[in-house]
Amino acid sequence: LEDQLNAALQDLLPASVLRGRKRKGWEIGIDLVDLPYHGKPAQIPEEIRRGAAKSGTTHFHSYATLAIVHNNQRYEVALTFVWADESMDQVVDRLLDHARHLGLRLRRAYLDKGFCRREVFTLLRQRRLPYLIPIPVKGKAGGIRQLFTGRQSYRTTYTFNADKPQAYTTDVIVIRRYSKGRYGRHGSEWFVYAAYGMDAVPLPQIFDLYRRRFGMESGYRQMHQTRAR
Repeated sequence: LEDQLNAALQDLLPASVLRGRKRKGWEIGIDLVDLPYHGKPAQIPEEIRRGAAKSGTTHFHSYATLAIVHNNQRYEVALTFVWADESMDQVVDRLLDHARHLGLRLRRAYLDKGFCRREVFTLLRQRRLPYLIPIPVKGKAGGIRQLFTGRQSYRTTYTFNADKPQAYTTDVIVIRRYSKGRYGRHGSEWFVYAAYGMDAVPLPQIFDLYRRRFGMESGYRQMHQTRAR
């Protein structure tokens, strides 16, 4: 079924995408969606992933998608079911293989924060694919919050699990944004991204680049409104 769905998605790509797939460097967005599930697995337990509680359950059917934008239109290029025993790098690797088999030449990747994992960073670096991945901010002090200092955006490095055997250091971009009354907000907000291959991109463009993530969240909201229950 997954193969049939991916073939259908690729059949819907416009001819202009197929003609330029190897000439143009495509920016891609990879997203993860969890659909709360309250029943039992249809066939095998690995169908159901565990996660943080939402809608009264910690059990989910999970899917990952890869999309591009062409002429201001968003196209889903590939989707995949996410099994309970899979790591996030396996999921990303499978989606990138779909894009490669289609012949897309990739320029940059913008991933959901659910992919903020050491193994995903390693995979994308091995593929030499520049990326931006937001780092979740947890707790009220320490951790990534110690980078929220100064009055300007900046580039630095951050070590996950410092002083532990699994410590891992990555480049990060710390963005400070001033609301200036937009959406009724005032003051400043901090955003931090794990990054690779983004050195040539000016800091003021980083937030806008990631924010463009192709309206994926809006697409999911529409899906939830229209899908059969």
